[in-house]
Amino acid sequence: MRLITVEEFRKKYFVSGSEPDTRTVRSWIDKGELIGRVVGKLYYVDLDRWETNTGDPLVDRVLRNGTT
Repeated sequence: MRLITVEEFRKKYFVSGSEPDTRTVRSWIDKGELIGRVVGKLYYVDLDRWETNTGDPLVDRVLRNGTT
């Protein structure tokens, strides 16, 4: 598992000016829409999960858990 900060994630994967707000990314992590970790008050994005995400919820769930 490779973790990066929310700020690094926004800079790496979004074009300047179109990146989501930091609060939005944190909300995605809190809701489980984006896989990450919260350590104290710091939020991190799991790069391995992000980079292997297919965009299909069923396929992603099977790849993540091995079951439907």
